[in-house]
Amino acid sequence: MQNFNTPKVFISYSWTSESYKQYVVDIANSLRANGVETLFDVWDLFPGEDKYTFMEKIINDPTVSKVLILCDKKYKEKADARNGGVGDETMIITPEIYGHVSQNKFIPVVMERDSNGADYLPAYLKSRMYVDLTKKDGFTELLRAIFEIPQYPKPPIGNQPAFVTAGKKPKVYKCAVCGKPIEYDGLLVKLQKPRGILLHAVSVHKGECDDKLVEFGKREGINTNASMEMSFFDNDEDREAYMNGEFAMSDSEFYIKFFNADGTIKKS
Repeated sequence: MQNFNTPKVFISYSWTSESYKQYVVDIANSLRANGVETLFDVWDLFPGEDKYTFMEKIINDPTVSKVLILCDKKYKEKADARNGGVGDETMIITPEIYGHVSQNKFIPVVMERDSNGADYLPAYLKSRMYVDLTKKDGFTELLRAIFEIPQYPKPPIGNQPAFVTAGKKPKVYKCAVCGKPIEYDGLLVKLQKPRGILLHAVSVHKGECDDKLVEFGKREGINTNASMEMSFFDNDEDREAYMNGEFAMSDSEFYIKFFNADGTIKKS
């Protein structure tokens, strides 16, 4: 069974009415039923405790991952007027929001809309993305925001279109002797007739494969001395120019006789 960390959230709201307060309690109960540790004054603030200190402690508690700001008409009015407990909370929350503009700890939650369908968001939250509990799927949206699981997950980045990568994709050079890719030490070798006529250009590993290519040249009467280290080239275009700039394949029978279809040299 997969183990998820339990997020901890705090609910900030306005005690608009007893029925609204019960609605908030129902939301808190549903959050806890869905694996969210939920804090708010009904459960966690007791007689004799200071409301301001309680709120300040919650806001600065690093274990509280989200602060849910439940916005109805009364909350907006009190927050904008800095009135009552909501006003106190607003004065604590506002510096945190403006001081950490990139964070998503504070989530406005629209609980009510006016007759024109406009939300009741306090002025200091107007620019923030919010969760809309007036919608049918609002509670699921809220859970996604708390667990930070978007409805549409970001897909992995795929390959760029061919018209973008054309001519830019690094070429994989294969050794003409052993057939394996050349990743580091490699040579680009021009195979020439004794009089210097270019027959073909091949890539080989330095070392054993290079020695075998020299043996091949001696055996078949082909000059393999015209070579350049692959590391000398800054990019694939220069390598291609070196290999193919003079390429004429003056003797097609040469290729058929000495090379396999995959570009490797035939073994005698």
